[in-house]
Amino acid sequence: MSLTALISLMVAVPLVVYILVLRWRADARYDAVTALLPSAHVVEGIACDPTTAGFFGIGGANASTQAKRGFAVAFDEEGAGFYEGGRHVVEFLRLEWAEVESIDLATVTVNSNRQATALELTVAHDDESTKLPIVIKSTQGVTGFRFSSPFETNEHFKAIRSLRGASPAAPRPVVGLEAPAGEEKTARRRLAPGMSSVGMSRFAGIAVLFGLIAFLAMLPFGILTWTHFWAAPGMFFLPFLLIGLVAIAVGRIVGVFIPMRESAELRAGYTLSREGDINVDQLDPKTGYVIRVAGHQTLSREQEKSEILRARARESSRRRISTSFARWAVAICVILAIGLGSAYIVGTALWWNTTTTAVCTLVDYHYRDSPGGVVYDVDTDNCGPLQVTSGPILTPDQATKLGDSLRAGEKYKLVLRGWSEWPNSPRAIVAASDLMATKTGLNP
Repeated sequence: MSLTALISLMVAVPLVVYILVLRWRADARYDAVTALLPSAHVVEGIACDPTTAGFFGIGGANASTQAKRGFAVAFDEEGAGFYEGGRHVVEFLRLEWAEVESIDLATVTVNSNRQATALELTVAHDDESTKLPIVIKSTQGVTGFRFSSPFETNEHFKAIRSLRGASPAAPRPVVGLEAPAGEEKTARRRLAPGMSSVGMSRFAGIAVLFGLIAFLAMLPFGILTWTHFWAAPGMFFLPFLLIGLVAIAVGRIVGVFIPMRESAELRAGYTLSREGDINVDQLDPKTGYVIRVAGHQTLSREQEKSEILRARARESSRRRISTSFARWAVAICVILAIGLGSAYIVGTALWWNTTTTAVCTLVDYHYRDSPGGVVYDVDTDNCGPLQVTSGPILTPDQATKLGDSLRAGEKYKLVLRGWSEWPNSPRAIVAASDLMATKTGLNP
């Protein structure tokens, strides 16, 4: 396998992992709003100048700024809610149907020169009317980056118009919170001090994932070392191996304490697990809101997700909750892996492209076995420690020929690569001329 192919793998594999783990923000926002309002008709809007101008006219600078970051719209029988965010969404504007004079289809200009069909809401406010065009992101095609076709937009138009024409419905019940009369459905409890069982579980998962990423980063160096292509990566192989083993061991050790923490939470009168004791309240692990009242049936995965999103939407009205710690941890690990690999590649390339010449007298030299290839350690009287090693310049056969040609006590004019610092030390001899006899070795 060539060095170029190995470098490509080091960059491509972490990028693929990053793309698979970190979902597109718009997709996450759409899913969050859909889970929060399962009976609503949800569309993902595209920020463009006509749209942001409409938001500015209706909701001021704050609404316009929020819309520029991307937004989702949830239409229901009461009106339309506009949400921004990712996995955790916040409603930044609400329009009741009484405020909407009409809903039509219109053509707007997007990105200066592209035309798109949009839903156009005519909103009455402050004794005037403002048009708010909504260009809908397509739900078809790869990742949905293109605009909805006129046909798709017309289908959305029909669905939204039917919702507007429907009679007002009773407030939707909160799934899983069929509490007795008079009981507060938005009850909030104080979580026991210390890391929660959910937090410990996530920490253990992240530690194991970090260990696997370390193993992934170790592979290119291991291949370079054990195929005798390059001696230097051997110094990185074992550290990555040890980091991976330690991270996985830490994750497993933390996992041992998770049942103990769950027992402590039960003694405090609650559980954070969907499959926990049904005789105690189930709480959202971040906000402490009750998402299942004690004595009620276990929530399904969809119900749990919906209730957690509801709880965090309540919390977001007071304080914006940060993006998932696990996603950030994965992103940081991937970026570190790419950064360390890139730094090593750049440093090694600069090292091997730094050429100097020196006149040195060899004091001693000896061959030693190395899993990375041929290595001769050379001691000199005035040039410091040097090496003859196979790598990008010399093949193993060429390095062996050059190393065998050297003689202790002789004075040589040496062509050297690198410097006596990271990432490769000591400097490498790539050619040698015996000043007392004939030229030996290879030409640089």
